[in-house]
Amino acid sequence: MESERVEPNSVSWTSLLSAHARDGKNSGVLNLFREMTARGTRPTPESLSVVLSVCAEMGSAGEGKAVHSVVVRDGLEGYVFVRNSLISFYGMLGNAEEAELLFSQTEPKSLVTWNSLISCHAAAGLDEQAYQLLLEMEETTGIRPDSVTWSAVIGGLAAQGKVVESLEIFRQMQEDGVRANSVTAATVLSACAEIAALRLGRELHGHTLRASTGDGDPLVGNALVSMYAKCGSLKDARNMFDKMADNRDLISWNSMISGYGINGLGEEAIGVFEGMVDAGVDPDGVSFVAVLSACRHAGFVSEGRRLFHRMVHRHGIRPWMEHYACMVDLLGRAGLLEEAIKLVKTMPMEPNIWVWGSLLNSCRMHRNDGVAEEAASRIFALELETAGSCMLLSNIYASCGRWEDSAR
Repeated sequence: MESERVEPNSVSWTSLLSAHARDGKNSGVLNLFREMTARGTRPTPESLSVVLSVCAEMGSAGEGKAVHSVVVRDGLEGYVFVRNSLISFYGMLGNAEEAELLFSQTEPKSLVTWNSLISCHAAAGLDEQAYQLLLEMEETTGIRPDSVTWSAVIGGLAAQGKVVESLEIFRQMQEDGVRANSVTAATVLSACAEIAALRLGRELHGHTLRASTGDGDPLVGNALVSMYAKCGSLKDARNMFDKMADNRDLISWNSMISGYGINGLGEEAIGVFEGMVDAGVDPDGVSFVAVLSACRHAGFVSEGRRLFHRMVHRHGIRPWMEHYACMVDLLGRAGLLEEAIKLVKTMPMEPNIWVWGSLLNSCRMHRNDGVAEEAASRIFALELETAGSCMLLSNIYASCGRWEDSAR
């Protein structure tokens, strides 16, 4: 268009911003918005809403506040969808006070406006306030909560570890006659996995099939694989995974690898990992945490070494703390304490309590008081709660006949 000397206008830029946002190219959205304003093109309410949504997703407080200034400067506060975007932006940043202020100034308040504030409180961990707003919305305005409203409250409770409460709200949602969408279903399935509520998970699986949000939706499918695996029903997990053959993504593969791993089936976990690579799916750091953890549970030392080396030298992934913790635990459980402590000392970051704790626990298993003393001293130096570590070291000394040290 520019080569034909046609100057892009606000509609052109808004379309381009929206296209990048839909494709998940958030940094591209911000760069385009800067270029648009630098060229002197006045933003439209639609373009500002798009950019605010991106700022919320990225947690870009500075960028979002700058956009808010543009909204005020250009007198666009009267557009309800712009105000809704601002409420969501401040809400996702955890600034409930600013979100509430904008909400109070918005008239008329639509379902989207209420949902923005409810989601804001849920995301900020204010789950009780989010639920009270849901009730207030229906009582004072007659606006019925939809699946987005219920999902926000259910997700907020689940994120706070209030799994039972989130399942109770889901029951209320069903009684209210609101059909669960894929986000709600995935959230509730994750809650079922946390408390191993297999019966409720199966019930929800049937619900998603009747509502046509089940096997064909990757989000729900992945949640089902994870739920069945964490509940110990690996046959169901694998059946679900196989049904997703045309819809698998990286999360699907990682969920199945992790599922086998946590149930002690190391060979099956490695088999799925190799199947993923053969299918042309590049593993990420999470994939290697899952497969190394599987090796740790199964005691596959040589496989663990090989995969750790492959992660670094073939896939170019820099090891995380979790990768090191898996390897240290794997080597330590196998009695290879010298190799484990050598690995700890070559880590590019400061080992945390989980790494030293894994090593200390291995020392207890193999009654190695020498390595145990160093591991314990590092844990004590971290100045964290160390009662468990003290007990471990005390028991190690006792098993080695060092009674005075054990008492100390």
